[in-house]
Amino acid sequence: MSAPGNASIDWRVHLGFDLGALAISQVKLTDFKGGESLKRFKFSSGDVVVADRGYSRRGELATVVRQDGDFIIRLNWANVPMIDENGKPFDLLNALRGIPEATVTDFNLRVRPDPKHDVPALRVRVVAVRKSEAAAAESRKKILKTAARRQRNVDPRALEFAAYVLVITSLDSESLPSEDVLEIYRFRWQIELAFKRLKSLLDLDGLPAKDPFLASTFIYSKILAALLLDDLTQAFISFSPWGFVIQ
Repeated sequence: MSAPGNASIDWRVHLGFDLGALAISQVKLTDFKGGESLKRFKFSSGDVVVADRGYSRRGELATVVRQDGDFIIRLNWANVPMIDENGKPFDLLNALRGIPEATVTDFNLRVRPDPKHDVPALRVRVVAVRKSEAAAAESRKKILKTAARRQRNVDPRALEFAAYVLVITSLDSESLPSEDVLEIYRFRWQIELAFKRLKSLLDLDGLPAKDPFLASTFIYSKILAALLLDDLTQAFISFSPWGFVIQ
């Protein structure tokens, strides 16, 4: 969000969203320096955190596990190095090359420990599915377009990884089959829709004041309105688009 007359970001709203209730569950407000991090949120035993690849970092994964939660996160292969059960580096890209199109496969691995940041060798499962050739080509096109806009070279591995959907989870196959891991990850789009509602319906992306106190007051009042709307609409919702009843 930007203050009047400023085109850059001044404030960031960090939201936790309960996918079961389809409602905002946690809110954090920071200035423009506040980056996205799961460390801003509190989790409980039994919680399953669903997040995009922006949170795919070893420290973020460890944050969830330390609070006795689990995670289902889109994997950023460059940020989460893997090792096998014997502690040897695991070549994920090479392992993926043998996957047939539209076939779901998983790998039981460990995240390489990072003693400097107090991250242990977390046990994880990487769930992978090869995209269709058309979908892979579209993903590569986006990567090349972004690199050209930023005037950067493209890592050849990124173009090859673009052929796969990769999700990392702390849940084992007995707790949740691989196909269900991918299905649950699809619900992440509800978080994106929540942000769009805040911006379009409540005009949250524009600020009328530069003063930090007035700006934060305005933002919190808008978020409070959003929470009240969530409460009111829940009373009228008896079903969801996916066919399960919201309790």
